[in-house]
Amino acid sequence: AWGDWALGFFPSNRKIRLALADAHLSKKEYNPAIRLLQGLEHPTEQESMKLASLLAITGQKKQALQTYLKLAQLYPNRAKVLKEAGKEILFLGEARRGVPHLKAATQLRPRDGEAWFWLAEGCGRNSGGEMGIAHGHLDGRVPQELLDGLERHAAHGEVGGKGVTKHMPANATEPC
Repeated sequence: AWGDWALGFFPSNRKIRLALADAHLSKKEYNPAIRLLQGLEHPTEQESMKLASLLAITGQKKQALQTYLKLAQLYPNRAKVLKEAGKEILFLGEARRGVPHLKAATQLRPRDGEAWFWLAEGCGRNSGGEMGIAHGHLDGRVPQELLDGLERHAAHGEVGGKGVTKHMPANATEPC
């Protein structure tokens, strides 16, 4: 009520827009939050990630995919952005488009186990398999302690999907 009234007087006020978006999010009112975030001039990296996530949650797959791809293009040296964009692109069913961003994230931060995990997920999907970590994709390219930790987390259902499967031989030279 008060926020909408204030936004009527100050439509380009960033603080009001963000406060209103957060208020809508706290009530799980995603579409009003999306409209408010879309109205931001020069959104930050974090604001754009939030918008893309909300678009995906509400089933606006095409817009979410475009937003994630744009983020990856705008921030090619930000491992976190590339990892999150790549992961979310996988969830949107576009492994072929998500894997390059995950590869870039692992090159920028080679000890980021989560990025390696999602790269394996994407590689498994690209090779026609189900979503699932594939040690064969990564053997020899990832520190063993990261792989072991990922396997432990996957076994407890903390990350990923259907546990540990192998989709490629261990002597593969490329992750995908």
